[in-house]
Amino acid sequence: MPGRPRLGRGGLNLLGLTAILLAIAVAASVAIPAWFNQPSVTLDNAARLLAQDLRELQNRAAYNFQSLEMHFDAGGDGYACFDQDGEPLRAPAGKGAYRRTYSRDAVFRGVRLSRVDAGAQGVVRFDPRGMLAEDARMELTYGGEVRVVHLERGAGLLRIDGLSEPWHELE
Repeated sequence: MPGRPRLGRGGLNLLGLTAILLAIAVAASVAIPAWFNQPSVTLDNAARLLAQDLRELQNRAAYNFQSLEMHFDAGGDGYACFDQDGEPLRAPAGKGAYRRTYSRDAVFRGVRLSRVDAGAQGVVRFDPRGMLAEDARMELTYGGEVRVVHLERGAGLLRIDGLSEPWHELE
């Protein structure tokens, strides 16, 4: 009919959609590793996770009225949590033992516990009231940068030095 606009085919075809998805995948494969390769992201998150795990262990000790411990790997690759009988604790979420291994976690690969000052044997121990007998200091390194997690004896006040943004206990 004269005077009526011709309707064309609109939208994307399969080839166009595939090209867009391929471009997104390539951009993500470059951007994601670059993002996590920043010490301000990787190391800050590792330090915050260690602090949260220490607090979780303290809370469990007080709630269950039993002594609990965090043992650090000799090579600095992570830590594990145990009950007063030396049995591994179950992870708070998921299955298996309460253990963090940096070399097995792609997000934290390269993070190291370069120094642990905790008790006579480098073990953080919470008593059945959730109290800490001795100060503890854990130093994490990645990409030439350092973050230090401090845990004060007694009630276990937590502090993290070197974060790009301040640590708040209720995170």
